Amino acid sequence: MTGEIEIMEPESAALERRLRFEKFSHEDGWNTAMKILELYGRKMAGREVKKGIGIRIVADGVLIFQYLMDGKRDDSWLIRKQNTVEKFGHSSMYIWEVNERTHEYEALKGDPAYAVCGGAFPLIIGGEIRGMIAVSGLAHYEDHELIVKALEELKEHHRMIFEAMNIHYLPMFGQLKEHLSDLGPIKIVSFNYSQYSSRYDAFKRGEVLAAFDPKRAGGALMDINVYNIHAAVGLFGRPESIRYEANVERDIDTSGIMTMDYGKFKLSAIGAKDCKAPVRCTIQGTEGCIVIAKPVNQMESFELILNDGTTAEYKTEHPEHRLYYEFVEFQKMMETEDWERHDQMLAVSLAAAEILEEGRRQNGIFTDFQ
Repeated sequence: MTGEIEIMEPESAALERRLRFEKFSHEDGWNTAMKILELYGRKMAGREVKKGIGIRIVADGVLIFQYLMDGKRDDSWLIRKQNTVEKFGHSSMYIWEVNERTHEYEALKGDPAYAVCGGAFPLIIGGEIRGMIAVSGLAHYEDHELIVKALEELKEHHRMIFEAMNIHYLPMFGQLKEHLSDLGPIKIVSFNYSQYSSRYDAFKRGEVLAAFDPKRAGGALMDINVYNIHAAVGLFGRPESIRYEANVERDIDTSGIMTMDYGKFKLSAIGAKDCKAPVRCTIQGTEGCIVIAKPVNQMESFELILNDGTTAEYKTEHPEHRLYYEFVEFQKMMETEDWERHDQMLAVSLAAAEILEEGRRQNGIFTDFQ
């Protein structure tokens, strides 16, 4: 025993560590304010006397939301609570809790610029305090509770969404990107995934299994050409225009060729389930080409062939199952909260989905869920 009194950490400190975000958009601010109002409505439902509240949300120096309910005449308490967060780098409830135990901030109680009470919480974005949310009008602990519950719900909905599309995470796909510049200006790209489906014979006999069912988005474009489309978008971005020429049998594409126009070069994406051939994918530029001896989603190696006769082979040493790499990356993005990478990949998925949608519509292929 040293005789010293141990000061317990304020409860709000744990909340500050937990309620952190990698990004917080103006839309997030709006949604948070709407959630606070929803929670307020629930809280007031059983009360005879309903006190109004004010809400103020600031991020990166920008006032992105402020609302005063009927009966609220000014925002002075909201600003006092904001000043408290900005001066001390903690929630105003943290300051109140510390003061209750140590009286450290007792002198601030008479200062009209600050508020030693709950009702303002820091917006910690990317590890930095870049704003705050303030609520005023109820008992100070209720103001604090409204903010915390709203942020907890926002945190719950700030979930990452991944498309399980292995191409972008294959070791060789990253290497391929690095060597595109060796080819000079790209002129022609050809991706091919032709694989005779074991269900095609049944389809010809009149049996419609999922692989060829238009109601389930079966068919060559959505089933196997999707990999070529993703590779194209992952390497070159969104094309200027697309045209899908399909072999359509009984309302579904059994094979087809999508031409993607990138302005200065053209890309052909072939997907077939009604025929097959040895598959080879190529990227051709003015200075050389890249040859992939498999469909792009199964790529474990590629060959670089330059016009001056130089050749080089790149391959994955001791490759894992091709689906392994994407889940490693998904886990990494979640653990590090890498929203920038997440958003980049989601943009690729969206672009690919829109291209696939347009290709189907060009051929009159629709699903039950459209």
